[in-house]
Amino acid sequence: MNEKRPVRKPSQSRGIESKEKIIEAALIVFSEKGYFQTDTEKIAKIAGVSIGCLYSYFKNKDDIFYESIKRRNERFLQIFTSEKPPENLLKAEKRKWLNNHIRKLIDVHKKSQKMFADIRVLSYTNSEVASIVEIQRKTRRKIISDFMHIYKEELKVNDLEASAIIADNIICAIAEEISFGTNDIVENRILDEGVDALMKYLYND
Repeated sequence: MNEKRPVRKPSQSRGIESKEKIIEAALIVFSEKGYFQTDTEKIAKIAGVSIGCLYSYFKNKDDIFYESIKRRNERFLQIFTSEKPPENLLKAEKRKWLNNHIRKLIDVHKKSQKMFADIRVLSYTNSEVASIVEIQRKTRRKIISDFMHIYKEELKVNDLEASAIIADNIICAIAEEISFGTNDIVENRILDEGVDALMKYLYND
């Protein structure tokens, strides 16, 4: 959509509050329905504002979606950047740390399954969406890279930079299979086997 309608930047508390309500409502609706099945009327209803009020702060649905992705990304970063890799862990404790790390990613995915799927699709054609996806990817990989560097003397892999990418791909595959896959077995079994595979890749027996 390419509407050229003017939008307001709220300066007073009431306007700031209204825009905030719209963003939070949009995040709820996009998480439940995804981008393609969401309409602005639904967002306005959940936010408790008129459709005219919504369009006074946002040009169109795309504009609201970008703001929602940014908000989701802020929360993603808050969860994962606060996770400083620990030192002096025994092997069983390292396994537990990796397990908890993957569980956090699963929780993020499950809270916004349809939105996640549409973000991935749109990231291939939309540079703004792609840039946010890349920020998340770099954040995940830095956490794993830091974790690996702390215990680099214990690792059996040689190229830490390349191995961090492989480890992140394994983690994402586990999290996405549990979050979006349709399996007949409980998710803990998939998670346990996935962490076992990751530990065998990184560490000697």
